[in-house]
Amino acid sequence: MRVAHIILALAVLMPAITGCTAGQTARLTYGEPFSTRQIASDIEIVIQPFRDLRRDPDIGLQINLFDGVRYSIGSVNDVGSYVADAMATEFRARGYKASVHDPKTMGEVPQGALVITGDVVEMRAVQPGGMTLEGQTKLFVKMVRDGNEVFEQRVSGSIENVVNEWSVSADVFAATCEKSLRNVFMEFLPKMDQQIELAMARTIGVIEQ
Repeated sequence: MRVAHIILALAVLMPAITGCTAGQTARLTYGEPFSTRQIASDIEIVIQPFRDLRRDPDIGLQINLFDGVRYSIGSVNDVGSYVADAMATEFRARGYKASVHDPKTMGEVPQGALVITGDVVEMRAVQPGGMTLEGQTKLFVKMVRDGNEVFEQRVSGSIENVVNEWSVSADVFAATCEKSLRNVFMEFLPKMDQQIELAMARTIGVIEQ
C-alpha cells in the first residue's frame, strides 16, 4: 500500500518537477480586416512567409494558480505563414494587389513587385495564474525591391484581456495572439504606406472611406 501511495504522489508531483505539461493545440486564425482605406490598386506587394525565430515554439502558456503547474498551448498551423497571410489580408483591404508567395514552392517573385518578409520574434499569450490573459507579438519586418532592401523595422503589439475562467480554452489563447498581431498592424501599416510610397518613388492615392 505504501508503494502505491508513493507512486501516486510522484504522478501528482512530476508535472511540477518537469516544467510544462503536454497541453492543448489551437489553430491561429485572422478575422475580418480592420483596414478601410483604399490605396491605388496597381501596386503589387508580395509577402513571403516569415521565419519563426521564437525561443518557445508554443503560442500559449497557462499557469495553474494553485499548484504552479504550467500547461503549454501549441499551434496547429505554421506561425510564420499565419503572419504573412494575415498581413496580406490587411494589405488587400487597403487596396493593394497583395499575395503570399513562398519562394520554396512558387519560384521567383514577379519583377518589380515589392517584397515584404521578416521574422516572428515572439507570439504568445500567457495566463499567469489569474483572471487575465496577456498577449505579446514582436516582428522584424523588411521590405525589398529588385533585390535591394529598402526598409526594415522591429514592431510589437500587446494586449491584456480579462477572462471569466481560471482555465480558458486553447482557442482563447489563439484569439489573444490574433488581437496582439492586430495591434501590431494597426500601428505599423500606416507607416508602411509611407515607406511603399518612397520605395515606388510615387504618390499613392489614398481615399478615406
